[in-house]
Amino acid sequence: MKTSIKILIGFLAIIILGMVQMGVTYTILSNILSNTRQIKNVEVPIELMFQQGGNYISIESDQLHSAMLRAQKGDYGGIRENKAIYDAMGMKLNDLFNRDSLMLINQSIRSRSEKDYINTKLKEMEQLNSLIFDMGVKAFAAIDKKDIDTAYSLTMGGDYEKYQKEIQLAGQNLAGVMDGEFFNIENGVVQQIQQLTYFNLIVAIVLIAITLVVLLIMYFFFSGKEKNKGMRDNRKKR
Repeated sequence: MKTSIKILIGFLAIIILGMVQMGVTYTILSNILSNTRQIKNVEVPIELMFQQGGNYISIESDQLHSAMLRAQKGDYGGIRENKAIYDAMGMKLNDLFNRDSLMLINQSIRSRSEKDYINTKLKEMEQLNSLIFDMGVKAFAAIDKKDIDTAYSLTMGGDYEKYQKEIQLAGQNLAGVMDGEFFNIENGVVQQIQQLTYFNLIVAIVLIAITLVVLLIMYFFFSGKEKNKGMRDNRKKR
């Protein structure tokens, strides 16, 4: 094979390898950026939303217990404020279970089966919270009538505590599933970054090797030409 053809093949190999590197790098970077945006715009808000949901449930319970303590002491002045906050938390939870969570989860890159599982669990939690909230509303109504015994019977022991434990357990189980998949998505981004790093390292080594071979071919080619030219000039002088 002629030296010039070898040099041409070497340059073509460098160009083709460079184009392949650009294409693969662009594809991997696009996936990394897509998953990063997914984490920032969907997964992290989902995590924060469920944390807020847990806070709303705790605030609901605290406001109800605070109202009963006030009523027990004969302090009915601040109970309206407790009821207003209680109702506000109920509205926030209703939005979370029926609108906010569904919107975000449907935007997630999680599998359809996992989305269905999450939505089913959310529906269970929404039903439990509805039962708890309704019992709280009845307890507030009893407090308003200064019937503290009925308020306590509605919120201490029995179904109220049973539903509270069930919703806490459902929330913990759901959080475990959410955290596990969130870790997988984050880990996927890390793996893609590692793949891109190794790929570019290998391509760089191959490019350097091809470049060195082409340079050596060119060096020996032009050295041979100079040598032949020198020999021809010496013959002419003789």
